[in-house]
Amino acid sequence: MRNNPGFSESGLRQLVDHIQTHTGFFIEIVNLNIRNRQYVCAGDLRALDVLQRMCDDMKKRAGPLQQGGTVDVSHLQQTLARVTAPGTPGHLAGGDLYAGKLPQQIQLKRGVATVPLVGVDVPFHSSLLRPRMNAFRRVLQESLNLDRVSPQRLVGKYIPNITGAPFAISREYFESVYEITKSEALKDVLENWEAWGEKAEREREACAATAVC
Repeated sequence: MRNNPGFSESGLRQLVDHIQTHTGFFIEIVNLNIRNRQYVCAGDLRALDVLQRMCDDMKKRAGPLQQGGTVDVSHLQQTLARVTAPGTPGHLAGGDLYAGKLPQQIQLKRGVATVPLVGVDVPFHSSLLRPRMNAFRRVLQESLNLDRVSPQRLVGKYIPNITGAPFAISREYFESVYEITKSEALKDVLENWEAWGEKAEREREACAATAVC
């Protein structure tokens, strides 16, 4: 990643955890776009601002920060203290960098290794939205016309953010998704896999017949 030579996903996870633990501001990695090269983080704007400041600071440090898969915790502590110290641009005189500021008052800017996603105003794909999932699921279920849904057309073409692997209709694939999501709907499918598989096969054959016609 651009912020420092040899900085990998494990280092980014450590950095994000450090920011949340020591600032109290919510932040998570939500998209794994390109391994060890591009990720998406979502959360409190104050935490995202700290992330940008820390990445910029790391870029200035000589030599790799990550040794043996981890970043020295003392280095993270020093970097966090440095980018939020009095005298830092944006710091309020005599107070904390974010004292008296609401998250929406933070204006994110592009850093050496960070690019704000303009127009995204919720922590999408994050655990913060998990309590709202049932309501969102109901809206989707009410809006989708299941007669027009053909999962077979997505095989090998659709790559879900949650897995980073091409969609497949196989028990192994569904098990891998269940391990990540613990979805009750997937649990039901897996517990009745043979019946569900027969239904999926009939739909595949129907899709193939339609394509021939």
